[in-house]
Amino acid sequence: MADSDSHPEVRGLCDGTDGLDDDALGLQVAAIREVFEECGILLAREQGSDAMIPGERLGALEHYRATLNTGEVGILKFLQKESLRLACDCLHPYAHWITPKMVPKRFNTHFFIAFAPDDHVAAHDGEESTDSVWISPEQVIREGAEGKWTLMFPTRLNLMMLGESGSVEEAIAAANARTLVTVEPWLEQDEGDEPPWLCIPPEAGYQISRERAERHLKG
Repeated sequence: MADSDSHPEVRGLCDGTDGLDDDALGLQVAAIREVFEECGILLAREQGSDAMIPGERLGALEHYRATLNTGEVGILKFLQKESLRLACDCLHPYAHWITPKMVPKRFNTHFFIAFAPDDHVAAHDGEESTDSVWISPEQVIREGAEGKWTLMFPTRLNLMMLGESGSVEEAIAAANARTLVTVEPWLEQDEGDEPPWLCIPPEAGYQISRERAERHLKG
């Protein structure tokens, strides 16, 4: 999350943020900004419009992806200059993961789910994301097990959860009905020489709550 994401003036250029504190607002702004930077989809509306910006308008904003990423242009300046409002009301909290304490470089990551506008063409930026493909959760999990993809533990579990829904509508409904539980994995060691277990809270709602940590501790 960049400092400008929670700028007080940004709040007035967001839809659906009533009741959010500054941190929660900043997370939603950051989510929309980073999706735009990394894959070119922008959840935003023209000032005075209830509709998402059309694909043609999105194309004219393409050059902002790099300048937002570098910080040359902040999100507030971008919204003001282009007369846009962020559609934070389209975001649905999906998961919250914190990197385990035993990992030197740690992250505190909030996941959201949303509909992508039909005429927004997603494309990786070549820097933060270097490749892109449309693929189902089931296929990427299967191919990850076969070694085609490297799936981090949180990615794999969230894909498994997504795969439980048959559509975006179902996935959003499931997310809205689920109690969001913060997941900070930890290790548990059995007696003996077996590898430890990597554990997460069972109440977080994932298909598994622990697995042998051997693969995660290699390298």
